[in-house]
Amino acid sequence: MPTALAGQARLTERSEPGERLDEAGEELEPDDGPDRVAVPHEGYGEWREVAERNPLPVGGRLRGDTRPDDPDALAAVAGPAGAPAAVVLVPDAGLALEVRRWAPDARDVAAPAAEDRVRFEPAGEGGPGEVLVVQLPQAPREGAPVLLLLRGAKGAGAYAALALGGPAAPLDEARALFHALAAARRTPAALGLAAAVARAVPPSPGRSALLVEAGRLAEATAPSLAEAALAEYAPAAALVAAPLFEEDADGRPVYRGALEALATGGGPESDEAALRRVRLEAPCAPAEVAARAAAFVARSPAPAAPLLLQARTWRARALEEAFWAGGGADPALRASAVEAWRAVESSDGIGALSALAASSRATALSAPTPSRAGAATLCPISTE
Repeated sequence: MPTALAGQARLTERSEPGERLDEAGEELEPDDGPDRVAVPHEGYGEWREVAERNPLPVGGRLRGDTRPDDPDALAAVAGPAGAPAAVVLVPDAGLALEVRRWAPDARDVAAPAAEDRVRFEPAGEGGPGEVLVVQLPQAPREGAPVLLLLRGAKGAGAYAALALGGPAAPLDEARALFHALAAARRTPAALGLAAAVARAVPPSPGRSALLVEAGRLAEATAPSLAEAALAEYAPAAALVAAPLFEEDADGRPVYRGALEALATGGGPESDEAALRRVRLEAPCAPAEVAARAAAFVARSPAPAAPLLLQARTWRARALEEAFWAGGGADPALRASAVEAWRAVESSDGIGALSALAASSRATALSAPTPSRAGAATLCPISTE
């Protein structure tokens, strides 16, 4: 019987950004089911022997090919990094997958009985190119992996299978696959993968970092999206449980930070995600931006100095914009904006030029006749 340890040697331990999608470990055939000529009965033991030819430990990634008449059996196995909690499947653009799973019970792993006993259950089906998340109902343990049987529901082609674990489990392969999908301009699949990871694993620095990368990709994609292309992002939006793109006042697609909103937990990566939401979330109006920026500055533990500086700068711009939007005559709004710019000027880590610019804005607002010359526009807020 092929062992899980032997099969794991075929899985990539590390992948670099920009790699081809087929540079993961290769599926090992035959893996479509037990040989009924060689074995008279078909149960968990026989299926496990087939599936363990293609093991998926936590952090492992496997590449396979399938079509409706060529099923593949995989095994989610316990390994050095623990037991997988979910398996994410990313098919080629023209391939729609369906997957079934078998979580063994005590009878399955007991001494084999002279009877047929096959207990695969439906675990998901998607459209062409749609990312699937297969949650594992129990943690695989040594000698009792959870088995997956997948095939093309429509079309034929390649797929990537990725096993995910707990908050301390590595996400190197998930990020490498994300980069490969983005490089191949398969943006809906790349965003779907990031959303699938967020859905499948607990909060962690690696999870938040991936969501920030995905958010940047979504933001960069929005301006060039045609209305017809928005439907391609519906599966990813379903994984996020929120719209990925919305229309602005002019009917143009905009990204509002839905992926960053999933980056819960602490740490610098989560802080960066929260900062991006300050400028991305709707509405982009002075009072709301100022309130979101103030809430970010008040985060505990305190974010890193560069992030705080950016949030204070956005708050100052928002308060100044509120002053000018009100006609430039409200002394309370003017005082708030001046105070905000002074806070920027005295921020830790600010460069000389940025401090001079903040001082200039405070001085311009403090003059007997305040000047708007040099004020930055609020929406969209510049990241500079």
